[in-house]
Amino acid sequence: MDENFESNEKNQEDTVKTIKVERGSLTPTLSMKCSVGKSLPFIIVAPQRGVFTPSVQSNAKVTAGTVIGKVDEMEVIAPVDSTIISVEKEGEYPKNYPLFELQYSGFSLDVEAEKFMKSLPQDFSLEAKYQIEDGIGPTNASAVVLSSNRENLENSTMIHLQCLIDMDTEVRDGELATVVITAKTKKDVLLLPVSVVAGREEQGSVTLISEGEKKETQVELGASDGAYVEIISGLKEGDEICAIPPNLDLRDN
Repeated sequence: MDENFESNEKNQEDTVKTIKVERGSLTPTLSMKCSVGKSLPFIIVAPQRGVFTPSVQSNAKVTAGTVIGKVDEMEVIAPVDSTIISVEKEGEYPKNYPLFELQYSGFSLDVEAEKFMKSLPQDFSLEAKYQIEDGIGPTNASAVVLSSNRENLENSTMIHLQCLIDMDTEVRDGELATVVITAKTKKDVLLLPVSVVAGREEQGSVTLISEGEKKETQVELGASDGAYVEIISGLKEGDEICAIPPNLDLRDN
């Protein structure tokens, strides 16, 4: 083999582009294509553990902003004009326990959000914008709500969100749309570009560069905005990471 070729090949192997783990802010984001459909029943869950006292009964019609119950002293509020399908009886319930099932008489955009929801902190609020293909938008959703599991017929264990479309917004059943859901920005978290991490759900791996040596390292992953991902554990600020994730680095083969 030509000596110059061998030298060039070795130089390419020795040149490893790296990225440092940094602290910064990240807005958890989920973007997905879906279609307009008739809104399905949705639920409101307990915001904290405590004694639940309902203020409405089944079949009641409520307007957006109505206080429909309390958990201890924390108010539970209807996000949109809707009809109460069912209400849990008064009593003590844990946080996130479904207290109300409601029906919105309008259109919505249904989004599978299992991975996204798992990455969010305990206390979160969601907002959404949508763009109808060859139509209106970007437009704010009236609310982002959690679909009732009994309506998730294909797989009742999956978490689905509904982005409710304002009653005055003219859309048609079946129209295609792009939805972007965002949660509250997380500040001062460890970040890496998603392109350097192998794996996307809770656990992943990176190639850590330490004292000139490469070592595959397991990391716990948090929220993502599509470009960057939160590193919960496994690395520290300033760690040097190979820009190519472990499973794609051909130099290790």
